[in-house]
Amino acid sequence: MGAMEELVETPQRTRGLTWPGAFFLALLLATALADQVAPLGPPRLVGQERAREKALAGSAHFADGSLAQLAERHLRLNSRVRRRVAPYWIAFVTRYLGSATGDVVVGREGWLFLRDRAMISAAEAERSVALMGRLCLAMDRRLSGRGTRLVWIPVPRKATAAEALLPEGFSLLEDFDPSVDRMLIDGLLGDGARVVDAGRAWGELPSGASYLPLDTHWSDVGQAALAAEVARLYPAPEEARFEGFAVTRREEPARAALLDSIGIGETYPPGALFPKGQVERVILAPEDIPQAADRPWAVLAGTSFTADFDFHAHLSLATASRLGKVAMAATPFGASLAFVLAQYAGRPLPGTIFVEFPLHEMFMVGKGLQRVQLGITQVFALLPLRTAQPLEWASPPGRAAGGGSFRYPAGRILSSGDGAVALQIEIESEAPSRWELRLDGIAFTWKAAPGRSITYLPIVEGREIGRAIELVALDPPGRLAKVHMVPVLEAPAASARPWRGPERIARDDVAQLQWISRAGPGPIEIRASGRTPEGDPVEAVWSFKDVQAPGAVLGLTRFRGGFLEGVSVTGPTGEEIDVDVRIVARGD
Repeated sequence: MGAMEELVETPQRTRGLTWPGAFFLALLLATALADQVAPLGPPRLVGQERAREKALAGSAHFADGSLAQLAERHLRLNSRVRRRVAPYWIAFVTRYLGSATGDVVVGREGWLFLRDRAMISAAEAERSVALMGRLCLAMDRRLSGRGTRLVWIPVPRKATAAEALLPEGFSLLEDFDPSVDRMLIDGLLGDGARVVDAGRAWGELPSGASYLPLDTHWSDVGQAALAAEVARLYPAPEEARFEGFAVTRREEPARAALLDSIGIGETYPPGALFPKGQVERVILAPEDIPQAADRPWAVLAGTSFTADFDFHAHLSLATASRLGKVAMAATPFGASLAFVLAQYAGRPLPGTIFVEFPLHEMFMVGKGLQRVQLGITQVFALLPLRTAQPLEWASPPGRAAGGGSFRYPAGRILSSGDGAVALQIEIESEAPSRWELRLDGIAFTWKAAPGRSITYLPIVEGREIGRAIELVALDPPGRLAKVHMVPVLEAPAASARPWRGPERIARDDVAQLQWISRAGPGPIEIRASGRTPEGDPVEAVWSFKDVQAPGAVLGLTRFRGGFLEGVSVTGPTGEEIDVDVRIVARGD
């Protein structure tokens, strides 16, 4: 063997590869034998899970690597050895190498975060904030007509509340923007919604103290701090105070559901590598919680943050009052509020409804997920308007050839997009029919009963207002139905008074504008100015493209309790447009 050949392959290299190779081969054979002798057996799949597995198997191909992914998935689900050994390996690489599978991000000190809740593009964030804010105002407006005060309790994202515990460099990523939470809360506060600011409540807590390290939910410390802030802003009336709670307190390990997400069960020994920690549970006796048949002064509607944790108990103790509770895990935005309304159907609603919701749900609203839209539709379906005032100057919608589709073109109905205008939709059909009302960024889907039915749905829009509106029948009975759709004021008129100058504005007042001088179609900008009750200046601006309507209806919640001092309308070339302004007060 020449010198050059020895440099390429030495005798020691062959001997050095023998034992590791033999050990690796033996390990593979032992693993295969164990899985053949004592297999786990395939998981039992039903419904959508079974259909999804069949679809994956049918579309798997060697060339694109999908067949290899399917084989790896089969091994992961069926291998007993892998099921036993994998958690230890996953725990090691996650805890000490900072690498996790799936959508989990490994932060400092072993904290875990969900990537899709931490990151969002700038365009999606802007759309989500605008749409969520106007949707909250529309729900607030509809409940106000029933004499119920709606109080929003948005829970900031874990990545925002524990930003200091994110991995190094994560905050520099383009799609990570912690200010999105602040944008929505400040927008709601500025528009007159009743909002409990968790940023204020958690401001004195250390970073991360309000959340659990290995879960997507909050800690007992975060719950107690936010409950105290709610009680400070919205104390219980004296007649509702209650001091005799039977309370159970105990320490237990904190939840660690994100360990399951990366393949480590909470009870597995490798889970001990992570900072699970302890929490204090605060549990009320069932008899201290009002039932559905009661009418407490307030009800807490919530998601898993309420259903699976002790926020209701913390809030009851902080307000020293017995609060109703309606909460379910895995419910989309609006569904918990719909559950409250369903429980009180045919009976007076509580005077106050607190609605807890995690702020990451605004991304689900912004994406237009169908299950979210169904929950939102239920809220308005359960709260029909008692009286409605049609807009006199609104023209009827056009109907598509063949029936089943009714459309208002862009610029035909101008509103602030926050529910100041609703659509009264009357449907008459011989059989049940399914319908969808499509707006900018959101769609309301519902089922109309046979015979004659009337539904009142608000006009809620995202970044752009005054866009096209379309009502679509989703099945054959709908395409044969008789339909009458007309825009109405969400705040029915007790009186429509001319606006002549500075005037105090009530919470649910709306401004109805009608052009006096208008040359033709084109964009316009409406600017309203005034002062808050404290005397600070406040302004609201609405921009519309392709205006075809002779007027607009605008919500004035930004001026609630203060004064509206000026209204100006500017045309495409900057010309001033003369306008008649009337203030419409709620009359129901």
